[in-house]
Amino acid sequence: MMFSPGAIAGSLYTVVRRFPVAVAALLAGAVLMLLVVHGHEDAIDYRWWVFLPAAMLASVAGVLAGVPAAEDRRSHVIGLIAELGVPLLWGVRCLFLPVTVNELTGPQWVEIGVVDGAGFVAIFFAPFLRRDTDAQWWNFSARLVVRLALGALFSGILFGGFLLAIHAVAELFRVDPPEELFGWLAVCCFIVFAPLYVMAGVPGGEAKQDGELRPRPVLKVLSLYILVPILAVYTSILYLYLFKIVLTWELPDGWVAWLVTTLAVGGLVVTLLLWPLRMRGGNRAAELLGRWTGVIIAPLLILMTVGIARRVSDYGLTPNRCYMLLLNVWFYGVYAWLFVVRGRRVKWIVVSAVVVALLSSVGPWSLARVNPRPADIVPLDMTERVMDGGEWFSSDNAVEANSIVPLDGNYSQFARIVWYRHSPEDSDRMTVTEQDGDLVIRPVGGERGFRLPLDRVTDSVTIRGDGFIFYVGACNGTRYPDSGTVEVNHIEGYLFFNN
Repeated sequence: MMFSPGAIAGSLYTVVRRFPVAVAALLAGAVLMLLVVHGHEDAIDYRWWVFLPAAMLASVAGVLAGVPAAEDRRSHVIGLIAELGVPLLWGVRCLFLPVTVNELTGPQWVEIGVVDGAGFVAIFFAPFLRRDTDAQWWNFSARLVVRLALGALFSGILFGGFLLAIHAVAELFRVDPPEELFGWLAVCCFIVFAPLYVMAGVPGGEAKQDGELRPRPVLKVLSLYILVPILAVYTSILYLYLFKIVLTWELPDGWVAWLVTTLAVGGLVVTLLLWPLRMRGGNRAAELLGRWTGVIIAPLLILMTVGIARRVSDYGLTPNRCYMLLLNVWFYGVYAWLFVVRGRRVKWIVVSAVVVALLSSVGPWSLARVNPRPADIVPLDMTERVMDGGEWFSSDNAVEANSIVPLDGNYSQFARIVWYRHSPEDSDRMTVTEQDGDLVIRPVGGERGFRLPLDRVTDSVTIRGDGFIFYVGACNGTRYPDSGTVEVNHIEGYLFFNN
């Protein structure tokens, strides 16, 4: 196609006609961003930022899922139903979110992130939920990934080119461009152009139904000669560790779960990348990897299960451990499925990941709502065992790493304190609230409280007060040097006190 204003207008018309709701959401987001550029962000309800990205992604996936009726037969009524359904449901859900963004809880942030991620990934498989469409799905996904990369590259080049032009005019003609001009340029390049360019390249019609297998040499090199050797090293390390714990008869470290996760995800990535080569036949290595990767990883998945179980036994359930355990179970299921189907129906790897993420994170049953084991108040004579020989090692980035804080013997009780600004949760023994820039810790049923100045915990290992001392274990937030203020978002540590 020749480059011309008419060709650009034709492509834009096609995008608007094919994805009207997505384009409307995109333009609404651009208008809101321009309001931010001009300093009116306080006038914008944050729920618009929650609603619009998911609405745009879900509407594109909805149009693609309307095949064959919505696109191939040009039935716009069915297409609009598919395009509007999920965005409207998400819009209703957004109405029930808190009024201000600071009131959002951790589980709600997780839900928002999962919905956005699921909407994006659903675009890749929405047209191919029928059987025997793996080849079409793979070609469609490969083209869409290339289009996304080109969209990011071209929008960056446009922004850099026009930014240089603005600076050139400013220097050569001694003019001072308004600051808002740079914001307008960023919105036009990244918020408007990039998504429209990607949507214009979403395969449709015959291109979307292309099922011819085309193994790509670059993916063969990436998979067989780069990723597979790296994963082989990981596998060797983990099997040596497995033999070690069997010989010494000790439980695995909980950190091993992350290594196994990296290996299992890498195995799935290699399986996806080698799929066309494996289906075409003739490459023994690709066929063996597709068939036996799950068998090789299975003992390590058991090691991962035991490692997670140990952490749960030692420290109780937390949202992170629940998600790791669910991921472990999903790995079992996916690799068992790939073994049964001989690595052929790989699109269900992606589909199942989205389904599991949505079911586990959206709704009152979300794993993000799991409450950690409450912090108990224990007699001081137990502190030597709990605090590793009477010394507390600070992990706060604002103080010297691994600084040693001596255990104080002047207090009768202590409690472990964990506080998150956006998802505060009280234990059954302590309440933690923010009052006038201080953190107030109060034993349940007690009359007195222990006040921690939040502007001091970022610079100190210990905070002393009347009848208490607080050892800072972790603290993070945001500093604002211009105003000399600090916003603390997360604190962990130990409070020693007397009743």
